[in-house]
Amino acid sequence: MTQTFTLAVLDVSSADAPPSHLTEQLIEQDAALGRELLGHDDFTGNDAEGVLRALQPGPSRRHWMVVALDRLPAGDLPADESSGLPLVPGRGDVDPGVRLLGSVHCGAPLQEDTERLDLDLGVLPEARRQGVGAALHRAAEDIAHRHGRTLLGSYSAQIPTPDLPGEHALEAPTGYGVLDRRGASVAFPLTQGYRLVQTETHSQLVPAEGLVRCGELQREIEPFVQDYEVVTWAGTTPPEHVEGMCELYRRMSTDLPHGDTERDEAVWTPERVAENDQRREETGMRTIFAMARHRETGQAVAYTYLATPRRRPQAAYQEDTLVAAEHRGHRLGMLVKLAALRRLGEEWPQVERIHTWNAGENVHMLAINEALGYRPVSIEGIWEKQLA
Repeated sequence: MTQTFTLAVLDVSSADAPPSHLTEQLIEQDAALGRELLGHDDFTGNDAEGVLRALQPGPSRRHWMVVALDRLPAGDLPADESSGLPLVPGRGDVDPGVRLLGSVHCGAPLQEDTERLDLDLGVLPEARRQGVGAALHRAAEDIAHRHGRTLLGSYSAQIPTPDLPGEHALEAPTGYGVLDRRGASVAFPLTQGYRLVQTETHSQLVPAEGLVRCGELQREIEPFVQDYEVVTWAGTTPPEHVEGMCELYRRMSTDLPHGDTERDEAVWTPERVAENDQRREETGMRTIFAMARHRETGQAVAYTYLATPRRRPQAAYQEDTLVAAEHRGHRLGMLVKLAALRRLGEEWPQVERIHTWNAGENVHMLAINEALGYRPVSIEGIWEKQLA
């Protein structure tokens, strides 16, 4: 039987009621998709309040959460002028029979890459092959056109296929990473007119296995890091490190491999660092940072950070890792990762898995991860579509 559905945008403007069951279903959808691919729901870190806070507009980004529902809630629904779709409540009472089938989150950068609209699209398994994904994507394209966005960006993940026959292989233009064309996570973006610009390796570490390696790895890098010191902190960026983080965040946009695409240089100010810290806190994320500084100049030259959601304390994410280009070759990537991992062991002993993602061509960082004990578990395609 063909599934009927309708599209709407989640209304996140109200703050005077608890989250609606539609918001709760978004979390359940993410959990189901995570279990389908990886066997766990480590990436459903936000509770319903965190989801709604994450969708609030900010100085750096505007958001739309387009949802596919089996039917609209009863009653008169206001229209969202920015998307042309009806608004359904993110908070308050909603007809409990209304069921979520899929969603696409649309994020519009406001300070750099302002030609882009970044998408995260998912459809529940039981609602696939019935046009839900294509309809969600058309709605996202319409939002892009309405707001002058000419480039769509998205990503998708799959478990690597061993011994992949050549006729089914889609190689990244960087020469690093191969996707299986037969998988829905590849076939769908190709059907929608996307091109593959890069792959990322998703790796996983059991913290205890990494911690037992720390001593030996630290001894190996000591001869190379004598001119540097490492500092760590948890949570909000200390005032004395804000200036250094402004520069390091900026260089995340210039010094990292971005595959076959171009990204604008980001502008970071103390206010933007504070906004970043606040948004993590509001969405229930705890963080540990490690920064390397050049002893002679005091310059911040490398950093990494780990995050763990209060709602999923068994999971942590190794997020940004950067070594300034002119300071590479001194084992600083390993230095900051070791410092962060040790602090994780002290402060978050409940973490069972750490996840990280690295560009396929970033072979140096992948080698660091392998030495720490990370093992690849999935591969992600980074996709772009140019709009007319």
